[in-house]
Amino acid sequence: MGEDLCAQFEREGYVIVKQVIDPQTVQALRSFFLPVFQREKTNVLPDAVLQYPQIRNVLKSSKLVQALTTLLGKPFTVPPHSSVECNRFGVFHTDMTGAEMNQETFHKNKAFRMVTVAVYLQDNNEYGGGIRLAPGTHTQPDPYVELTRQKASFRQQFNQSSLKRALKKLSRGRLYDWDKPFREHEHGVDIQSNAGDAIIWDMRMVHRASPPRVKGSAPHKEKLAIFFTCGANNSITTQAYMKYTTSLPENAHLQKTRINHEMLRATSSPEFIVL
Repeated sequence: MGEDLCAQFEREGYVIVKQVIDPQTVQALRSFFLPVFQREKTNVLPDAVLQYPQIRNVLKSSKLVQALTTLLGKPFTVPPHSSVECNRFGVFHTDMTGAEMNQETFHKNKAFRMVTVAVYLQDNNEYGGGIRLAPGTHTQPDPYVELTRQKASFRQQFNQSSLKRALKKLSRGRLYDWDKPFREHEHGVDIQSNAGDAIIWDMRMVHRASPPRVKGSAPHKEKLAIFFTCGANNSITTQAYMKYTTSLPENAHLQKTRINHEMLRATSSPEFIVL
């Protein structure tokens, strides 16, 4: 099974781990987090592994730990980023697009072995409850680096022209639609997953949240997902990635949570290291 898992990951850039958490736990997590999102008036709860014991229990799931150990080695690392998200859909990108735009190249090193882990709390169906991936793109150049630069240039030109703004409004967004290249990918596939499954993908993989294909409210009402970043225990993760991540202004809060990380590290499973 380990060889099959690694072979699929190398070839396609992702794997599915079925039933990481059982239906009862899925429902308990939904019941707990939906009121939190409503109370906080947000759609992202950051640093979830620090803030919520329930999320640490998901990370410690034996099925998930076994799969990550197979892919990343023992012990694997868990960098700071983790979140619970509600009704976020977004557009196509890779998890390394921002880094490459900042002139980083560590993700092109042969030792790079970092993944995003998503555990979805509803089925992925026509209402868009999971992930849409472009298998195999983890080995290809990131097209969204240049597309993102072009988008920024288009928006700057647009903001300087009252005529363009008027035309965009009159066309109901059909003109000057800079998001169009990001909405679909020729190899994009909605990954069929059920509530409680985990999808693990290479951070260089082209992906987006599965968009709804039909109108109306989904049976599950709200889309909930748990996200972790995990990596092999090597210098790419422990030095290059961490140095880059903590250098970003938007991640200044990570310094404030360092004590919490150190406390969590002391109680971590022997299979992984919390950075």
